[in-house]
Amino acid sequence: MFKLPEEPHNDCLVHDCCCICGLTQEYRELKNRGADPSLGW
Repeated sequence: MFKLPEEPHNDCLVHDCCCICGLTQEYRELKNRGADPSLGW
């Protein structure tokens, strides 16, 4: 959606190896862009 670069690793790799890290990264990105991830969809 935001066309973010997948660096230094692919998103699938991050979620497969460390799901908590991937979800934390997504949460922070949404918060920084003004969304409230705690509200859900």
